[in-house]
Amino acid sequence: MSLLEKALEKYAHHESEVSDQELREVLEDDWDEVSNDPAQLEAARYSLRTIRQIAAGQVPESYTATIECHHCGKVPAWPGYPTPTNNCPWCLGRVAGRPIPGAS
Repeated sequence: MSLLEKALEKYAHHESEVSDQELREVLEDDWDEVSNDPAQLEAARYSLRTIRQIAAGQVPESYTATIECHHCGKVPAWPGYPTPTNNCPWCLGRVAGRPIPGAS
């Protein structure tokens, strides 16, 4: 199971704020390295918040572009995301039956 799938499964229904304990659980063996680097720690926290938003069918603030996914249709993504694509940020949620904003 990928880090993304693990985080989606475990943290999809939690509040948007991410605690150090939650990050420690997700990062496992990488925690010691990441916890000592403020930039990596914030990037990991941002990533988990984004995963939670996607799992809840909410569009992250940074997803200001619209792309064409061959599986999900027209969906929000971050600027510069390749389009058309066979794999978008919403694909895992679609497979799990989660809502996809803007899907057509």
